[in-house]
Amino acid sequence: MAQISIKTNIAEVTKEFTALQRRQIPFATFLTVNKLAENSHKSFQISEISKLDRPTRYAQNMMFVNYAKRSVLAEARGGGKPNITSDVRVKDRIVTKRGLVTQKEVMQHLFETGERRGKGIEGYFIRAGFMLRGQFAVPASGAPMDSFGNVDKRFVVQLLSYLRLFNESGFRANVVDRNKFSKRFAARNKISRQSGKFFVIKSNQISKLHPGVWTRLSTGFGKGIRPVYLFVDAAEYRQFLDLDTTVKKVVDRDFTFEFNKAFAHALATAK
Repeated sequence: MAQISIKTNIAEVTKEFTALQRRQIPFATFLTVNKLAENSHKSFQISEISKLDRPTRYAQNMMFVNYAKRSVLAEARGGGKPNITSDVRVKDRIVTKRGLVTQKEVMQHLFETGERRGKGIEGYFIRAGFMLRGQFAVPASGAPMDSFGNVDKRFVVQLLSYLRLFNESGFRANVVDRNKFSKRFAARNKISRQSGKFFVIKSNQISKLHPGVWTRLSTGFGKGIRPVYLFVDAAEYRQFLDLDTTVKKVVDRDFTFEFNKAFAHALATAK
């Protein structure tokens, strides 16, 4: 979240103002902070969201403006010192049909440096005993990607069903026939129909293979295996989107123009 407020020495700036002009300063401030938040939001969409690789509409629409409320103006009219602020933030409301997964939960890591939070599929792997708590499931070469560079959602649901993990959590949905799923997976990846059999190497299992979900391959060059998800002990993100810097640039650039415009409007509409 990047908050926008206007702090200045009002007594010094307004000592030459008329009473009417002084009364309109809170309203002008109100208009200014909201306009600066809007400008920051637009600038962020252009300068930062464009950094993402093939962002989905979900990612493109992850930000919103939390406007200053008109209720703070009543406090100013009563002689108080209102805290007139607006901010630009990641959406934290319910936005999906499948559960309590918001843009903030999914995208917040892009704004900060540190350890990645767990995703939904990792909860299934942990509850089934495949993966240790605190580990992460990283997509590997055998995971089919969608046009946005993410693991195909239909594949994830069908893989969980194939591994019978929906039953593990008491949730029954999209149950698939294992042979049909294997054939579809093989066809999509242009490998033999005898391929597409999935198996798990657990984190606490002794094996030459790295812990994770693997699929068997059978091509014209012979048989083999390919990792779909690998279980790892740590996964960290570096800050990718810089909201604070974007907002600061917009405020420095637009403040004088937006405040003068807002103040003129406040005087013209004063009652």
